[in-house]
Amino acid sequence: MEKKKPDRNMLIYRGVIVILIVIFIALFVYGLNKVLAMEGTLPPINNEEGLTPAPVSASQGIDFLNTAYKKATELRPKVTREDTFSVDEDSIDTFGNDRLKSTLAFVSGSFEEVLEDSFEDIETDFGQEFPAGVMAPAIDGSAVIPHKYYACEKCGKTSDEAQETCEECGAETPYAEKTQDVRCKYIYYSCRSCGERSDVQRPECEVCGCIYPYNEKYADEYEVTLWLDASAVQNYFSPPGKEQIKEILAPETENWFDIKDYTVEYGDVHIYYKVRRMTDEITYLEYYRDMTVTADLLFNEQYETGDAKVKFNLTEKNKHSFTWPGIELNKHEMSVEPGATDNLLATLTCTDPTKPVVTWTSSDENVLTVDEEGYIKGGKEAGTATVTASFEFDGKEYSDSCTVNIRYSVESMKLNKRKANLKTGDTLTLTAKPSPSKASVKTVTWHTDNPEIASVDANGTVMAVSKGKTVVYALSDDGYYKSSCEVNVN
Repeated sequence: MEKKKPDRNMLIYRGVIVILIVIFIALFVYGLNKVLAMEGTLPPINNEEGLTPAPVSASQGIDFLNTAYKKATELRPKVTREDTFSVDEDSIDTFGNDRLKSTLAFVSGSFEEVLEDSFEDIETDFGQEFPAGVMAPAIDGSAVIPHKYYACEKCGKTSDEAQETCEECGAETPYAEKTQDVRCKYIYYSCRSCGERSDVQRPECEVCGCIYPYNEKYADEYEVTLWLDASAVQNYFSPPGKEQIKEILAPETENWFDIKDYTVEYGDVHIYYKVRRMTDEITYLEYYRDMTVTADLLFNEQYETGDAKVKFNLTEKNKHSFTWPGIELNKHEMSVEPGATDNLLATLTCTDPTKPVVTWTSSDENVLTVDEEGYIKGGKEAGTATVTASFEFDGKEYSDSCTVNIRYSVESMKLNKRKANLKTGDTLTLTAKPSPSKASVKTVTWHTDNPEIASVDANGTVMAVSKGKTVVYALSDDGYYKSSCEVNVN
């Protein structure tokens, strides 16, 4: 029987399939190693202290508010004031009169609107004096009282209500009761990989799976709260008298009932304000008053109700928003390759942002040039220059700047080793290779998570100090790309 010759075309086909599979596996392994070697970026944390230190006492909180408000009255930013009222329908108590309770719940929205309409909204333009309706903080430290709150002893999560367990860290112990004279929030924590934010430090990110602890960061504004003695409300806020309130409500209530008398008992009274940390410019001011109102009502004859009594919780907020003239660029640091172009965008806050002319300048036109629309063109050589955008408004100049690096940027980095086993006293030199090869800045900075186990010097030389496991990693000076080596010391 004649031996069947192999099909040449089939052999070629199978050979191509095998080659493609080998190439695919090789590319997969290469890509996997590249991903493992290049762990992303770790930009430096610039937690710069504010122009004024964060207030930590009642007197500091009051002084800081007064100083920021005084600055606003002198420089006259745009300001708006809005007054809001809200009735807690669940708190309405008619002392057994269910029909009256449902009626009052139905008309509570109209009641809120009548109170809000009795206060005229205020809006000033830039450069205008503040009218009397813009409330000046005339509070002194003696009116501030300690505020009680609760905190998890393990992770620091806080709450205004007592908690038996912590939803943040899972601690199964009650929150500890604490007090504070002033609350100033500006510190927060964020995942170094995806940016997920948290009020407390977290050891890893549940959103993206990053295994590194959250970074501590400073917000752009201080958020400050001061609690006031409720008995001092009359001294500072001048609430309308009873006859004035009756007159305000009369158009809405006269067809149903007359208000014979009422009393107001204040509960939570506090001031909340925001101030930019780096400029001491106030951006928001709110006076908050939570009160319990008890009223004696006399219904008209057709309702056959006669005298009735009602009790409910009412919240009043006097909210002031301040808008400061200025200009802000969309970036404050960027890289452009030699000879390449990019652009910056400027956002203006002023009466009419379309009228002011923005002037663009470069600190070194040999390094880069910028045109009248913010388009940047890099020079032929590497270098660094500052681009500044400025405009004039109301007799003053406002500006913002961006540092521009003209260079071929690092896009990734890897170490020559991902794992290393050493004995105490041994040394090992790691090398870092930023990519691409034409990158202008190839220097790196070396770090160790635990120098008591393994130290590392500026040249990447690792010294095994004591038994244990740690991570040594390099950060590229351009782009802050990170690549790590796990070091086991036996």
